[in-house]
Amino acid sequence: MTGIAKNFSWIALAIFASFLCQPVAAQTQIFEKMLMPGQLVQGHAEFEQDCDTCHTSFSKDSQTGLCRDCHELVSQDMDASEGFHGKDTRVGGMECVDCHTDHLGRNGTISPVTNSSFRHEFTDFPLEGSHLAAACDECHEQGKPRREAEGVCVACHLEQDSHEGRLGEDCVQCHSPQSWGESLFDHAEATKFPLEGGHAQVGCVACHGAAVHEDTSSECVSCHLQDDAHSGVNGNKCQDCHVAEDWGTVTFDHTTDGKWELLGKHMEAACNLCHTISLTEPKLETGCVTCHGSDDSHQGKNGIECQDCHNNDSWKESRFDHTVDTEFPLHGTHEKLSCEACHGGAMDEELEKACSSCHLNSDVHQGNLETACENCHSDLGWLAGIRFDHDMSSFPLIGSHAVAPCETCHEDKRFRETDSACVDCHRNADEHHGSLGEQCSTCHNPNGWAFWTFDHNTQTEFALEGTHETVTCETCHSSEKIGTRDAPRNCGSCHRKDDVHRGRFGRNCTQCHDSTSFSDVRRLQ
Repeated sequence: MTGIAKNFSWIALAIFASFLCQPVAAQTQIFEKMLMPGQLVQGHAEFEQDCDTCHTSFSKDSQTGLCRDCHELVSQDMDASEGFHGKDTRVGGMECVDCHTDHLGRNGTISPVTNSSFRHEFTDFPLEGSHLAAACDECHEQGKPRREAEGVCVACHLEQDSHEGRLGEDCVQCHSPQSWGESLFDHAEATKFPLEGGHAQVGCVACHGAAVHEDTSSECVSCHLQDDAHSGVNGNKCQDCHVAEDWGTVTFDHTTDGKWELLGKHMEAACNLCHTISLTEPKLETGCVTCHGSDDSHQGKNGIECQDCHNNDSWKESRFDHTVDTEFPLHGTHEKLSCEACHGGAMDEELEKACSSCHLNSDVHQGNLETACENCHSDLGWLAGIRFDHDMSSFPLIGSHAVAPCETCHEDKRFRETDSACVDCHRNADEHHGSLGEQCSTCHNPNGWAFWTFDHNTQTEFALEGTHETVTCETCHSSEKIGTRDAPRNCGSCHRKDDVHRGRFGRNCTQCHDSTSFSDVRRLQ
């Protein structure tokens, strides 16, 4: 054995002798430290020199009891089945060391649970609704144990408490974890004012403006004062007439409650159109003129029994039967006229029945045909259905005259003063320039100006024979003297250029020639 080995043996022997000289408890601690697997985590570092705090020598089963002795709050949770360790049924049959392992060094983590693996449903505050999406540090302050986070709503939502604490801290009575704005408050059960109809749709602040809920008045006027068209004169029992569904819906029965049935347009009228002051006082008169005095175009001349002619559906619609109630039935365009069109004043004022009493200004004949307009016109229209029969006049219309418009001959519509001679209308068409007089009908007929019936053989002293029958008028009658009675009858006046004898045999051409052909010569016997 070398010298070094001998020295080490003496040192070891001295240490062992010193160990044996220690009390038993000290001997145990020294032995355990020699066997310690590593440093404790930072939270248990203070107990590293005192193993008995967490361990009983050579007794592993007693370790959980020592943990609970130190961690009293956790132990209380387990006894009361509260908190994470008390509600997670898996914890009850396990030892603390099964989950919490120490001696991991100062930077070690004694708890194996992370934010993502922690099951919040086993705590006193299960996460619901919007809480499920919240980050842990929104409720749990850094550096503090998670169990110290307060479970009351105001701990996180104090700034959102519009009631400013006046309703206490039990927010879950009204608010839902799904959304702070979603209310679970049952107004019907919790108060004596169930929310019905339109009230069910309004927000809390509509009635509780200052977020004060206690002692809020349930009188209608407390919220609907500005809607009270009666200005309070009908009292505060708004529910006697109005309903919760809609303020404008009224249950008041005017027939039974008001003793005056509303019909026609009256059913659509607002109350204050008739009741301008109060619905109860003063009591209104039921006569039409009470409300419709300004609509009375008769200005009171026909009395106040408006219902005799007017109805509830329309003031302008009248049931007065002009045919039955008067001696002047209304037909045609007269049916569409308003009463005022003929009756400028009172309806009972006797009116003239003659057309001219209303239509004098429309008489284009200027009185020339007197006032019996109905002889030609009808009530279908002033210009419609004119029934004048010209054949019953002194100038029956035949031929082309039958289709000529009236104004062709009657330019000024003064019909009786119109001349009936042909030249009065056809003077410009007279090619005879008046030389044959004004009896155009002697030759012409109404079927057409060109259809003339003049007989040269009987109506003149020069019968047309032979080739004379085929020649035109202008052949013998120059344009200046066409149709005139003084046209020459001797042959030379027309056939001078045809006379090969150059006048040596005189002008009596008929001695040798005839009207069949000028070239045929008749030999003298």
